[in-house]
Amino acid sequence: MPADEERHRESVVLLEIIAASRLNPAFAPVVRQMASNLHQVLAEAITTMGAADPAREAVRLAALISGLSLKAVTPHGSVEPATIRAVLEAHVAEL
Repeated sequence: MPADEERHRESVVLLEIIAASRLNPAFAPVVRQMASNLHQVLAEAITTMGAADPAREAVRLAALISGLSLKAVTPHGSVEPATIRAVLEAHVAEL
């Protein structure tokens, strides 16, 4: 998550790698593995919270993370780190 300047730069690089994987098959396995790892970590964390469907909630949370990250690092986005944290905290509290 682009919560500070260093993470912002990392998020830009990550999004570039994801975009490159659509045109360069060499990146595809790495991108698939990153997505799988993220889903697994989120599902495990959500399971400990007692959610009824951790796998589905992991997909929802990953989509929220992806969308917020994209909005934060693209020129049309203007989501501040404090807003990202607040939105994620609210979402997790609802689980």
